[in-house]
Amino acid sequence: MKQRFDLTVVAASGYKAMFGVHSYVQNSGLNLGLLELVKIPVSQINGCAFCLAMHVPLARQNGVTEDQLSLLVARREAPVFNNQERPAQEWPESISVASDTV
Repeated sequence: MKQRFDLTVVAASGYKAMFGVHSYVQNSGLNLGLLELVKIPVSQINGCAFCLAMHVPLARQNGVTEDQLSLLVARREAPVFNNQERPAQEWPESISVASDTV
């Protein structure tokens, strides 16, 4: 996939801050598969093919099943998510889709 721009150049200080948050969360002890189940909906909301191409394989590597990946778009009705995964997947949408909450 072709990189459209280099964030480390265009927004160096913002990138550095976001990378710090990313590093903290990745090393926080949270389940890495669960973190990917949060990042995938964010990537979908943002329409970012680059991010999806990165996070879907990482989800697989960290124990997310093919059933979970296939049913992520219908997560509210899908029986393949547990009580920890379901609210984690709702969180990105609740903070990303302002028109529903404002």
